[in-house]
Amino acid sequence: MRRLTIALVSILLLASMVSVPSVSADTPSVSVIMEAPSETPTVSAGGKVIGRVKFFVAGEGTCSIWGRFMIDEIPGPSFYQTISAPINSEYILFETELPTSYGGIHEVYFELLSPTHLKTRKTTYTVTEPEPDKITIESPKDGQVVSPGEELTANATLKVTGFGSKAVDGFWVIDGEKEAFTETAYVAGEAYIKLQKDLPTNVPGTHTLKLIVNSPYSVVSDEISYKVEGDSSTLINIDPIIEGTTISLNSYKTIKLTFNITKSGLVNLFGYLMVDGEVYYTLNESVNGPTVYTKELVIPTATLGNHSVYFKLITPVVAASNIVTYRIVGTSWVWPYLMYPADGTTVKQGDPLIAQLGLHVGGIGTVKIVGQWFIDDNPYADVEQLLSASSSTIIFESLQLPTDSPGWHRLKFRQTWPQYEETREVWYRVWGREQPPSFIDVTAIPEPPYPQHETFQLRIKANDDRGIKTVAVQLNSQLRYTYDANGLQVIDYTTPAIGPVPAGEHWWRVVLTDIDGLETDYIGRFTVTSGEGSLIGSVIRKNVNTPIVGAVVTCAGRTAITDEYGKYTITGLGVGEQIVSASHPDYGTKEARVIIYSDYTTTAPALELTDKGPEPVIYLVESYPSVPVPGQAFILNVYVRNDGENATESEVVVSSPDGAVIVIDPDTEAQYPSFSHVYDIGAFMEHRDGQQIRAIHQSAVVRWNTWETGTTRKLMLKVTPTESKKYHFWIRSTMNIDNRDERVNAPFLSEILDQTGYPSKVYEVVVP
Repeated sequence: MRRLTIALVSILLLASMVSVPSVSADTPSVSVIMEAPSETPTVSAGGKVIGRVKFFVAGEGTCSIWGRFMIDEIPGPSFYQTISAPINSEYILFETELPTSYGGIHEVYFELLSPTHLKTRKTTYTVTEPEPDKITIESPKDGQVVSPGEELTANATLKVTGFGSKAVDGFWVIDGEKEAFTETAYVAGEAYIKLQKDLPTNVPGTHTLKLIVNSPYSVVSDEISYKVEGDSSTLINIDPIIEGTTISLNSYKTIKLTFNITKSGLVNLFGYLMVDGEVYYTLNESVNGPTVYTKELVIPTATLGNHSVYFKLITPVVAASNIVTYRIVGTSWVWPYLMYPADGTTVKQGDPLIAQLGLHVGGIGTVKIVGQWFIDDNPYADVEQLLSASSSTIIFESLQLPTDSPGWHRLKFRQTWPQYEETREVWYRVWGREQPPSFIDVTAIPEPPYPQHETFQLRIKANDDRGIKTVAVQLNSQLRYTYDANGLQVIDYTTPAIGPVPAGEHWWRVVLTDIDGLETDYIGRFTVTSGEGSLIGSVIRKNVNTPIVGAVVTCAGRTAITDEYGKYTITGLGVGEQIVSASHPDYGTKEARVIIYSDYTTTAPALELTDKGPEPVIYLVESYPSVPVPGQAFILNVYVRNDGENATESEVVVSSPDGAVIVIDPDTEAQYPSFSHVYDIGAFMEHRDGQQIRAIHQSAVVRWNTWETGTTRKLMLKVTPTESKKYHFWIRSTMNIDNRDERVNAPFLSEILDQTGYPSKVYEVVVP
């Protein structure tokens, strides 16, 4: 019989470990019967099975009714309610859905823990697993022959059944080399997942191909072969630094071509750089062979969407490079990440608890984010807002969590627009006892997931003003270590090595007992993987694409230092989703998501760091009323934030090339700028090159001597349109970098330059 999810096991086991709530001296009696499931229902994976019990109360007094469903002897959905008898009904009804994540026959009963210990009869229900179809590669056909450089795509279809979000992952295996893939689909009964892979046609000869699917079930396709005709004396490769990378619209990005020439003498290299199947650049160079010749080329970033690039060589032989893919985003990239609370956070009943969501926004322009907070798998709160970012930035969304119901609760965020994403699930506990828990902070070393051949330790920091007697450490409910604290109020204890632990999902529990005998516990989950993988990548300066030497790169607690080419390698990583982060004393910090696969080297997206210093971001421009009237002033608000370090001098400039009349509102003056002025037509103002120019239209300039990191300032203007037409406003912000004369401008790139020569953001207002 298959077991239910370890996540459910690890957390709900806690319910059986905490002390039974106290009852009053006059305790009524409570009995329980289970009505459903009454027979042995059969449902498909993800289907619905109802568990229903009735509590019958006799006598008078106050007590707490506390119990839970047990599925395969594992705690399931629980019930907790304080009552005063006699009650106003014949019975108290508790109805819930039972888990149907895994197939097999599951045994279920209800266990009453308080005010007396009772168990109902046992019954069963069956969950049927979907029968996997044999996956077939539909194209290319076995034995197909193609020319060097010819586009060739592998296509396959996988049938998936069930309900809910399904992760499909596995490997394309080309000539014995694994290339990982992952897809996510929302299934309602049945779905067909389309899988595609661009195949390399740059190396002449016969190649093999098969598809391995690991999840949601294991299946392997038949192996097929295809042949690439041609001469192998000249091979071409594109440095895959951008493979799968997300790139901002109109940013600067290069690739490096490497030609491995085996012929001797003068060789003429003639061919084309192909972008999305069209000729983008023509190469015509003569080099002496044999040699390895490199050529760096700029790729286009002006069109949103997914793109592919490869090089097609015409002479001295017909050949083609590997195909590299990248994505250009403007308003379509939002990645949600649950920042707080941490897994296992505990609060007292009724105390405030805030959840915080980080929305990593990339691209240029405005993007709408739509999603839902889920608590205990139920929709709790909707999120729908417009986000604006002129560069990669993080915006925080907060939620007040309910803390009125004692017990453990599950929290996650599901984003449905602009793309489907789910955050990790975390557990938090509401403490219903009279005595609040002590402070416990537990850190796992190394950070999970990690390979199974390693051991791990727990570092436990605790504080209890009553004094700590003992600290017990459990692994999967088995006691591993006990530490005698001898009544200390503060401890910092690291356990001896634990493990190696078998591959799979596990949980640990730390129980602190104070000198009064009261217990506080903390639980955590971790993953041990049967295999391990590696990670390679590059750290570069943003916008100029030059390597950063000596950057510290971390992933799952492991660290590497970038070399002279800005590259790094991290080995021995556990399999699964990880966060890779790079930092440097002279630059900022950047992180990205990566997925590590067993016996596979993952290439991380390039981590782009900015120069250490201020970073202005114009993240919102708004005007009201929404329909201005000619001759009447409307309000124009510009919000600017410093996402870098403190600025020593800064300014915000708004100009009107279409003749609107601008006045700085006193609301701006209330922020105590060091300088504020509206330059009228004909007035002298400073150009970017340091020369004095005469203004050709009005410009409002507001300066501050200091602008601290993370601080947002609002520039508020009163604008009077002179006639009915479309008005454009050019907006920019500049800040000093450290104490140097260099200045950084927001936006960094733009086709529109204001009259002082800086790139500007354009905001449009239509006056009917």
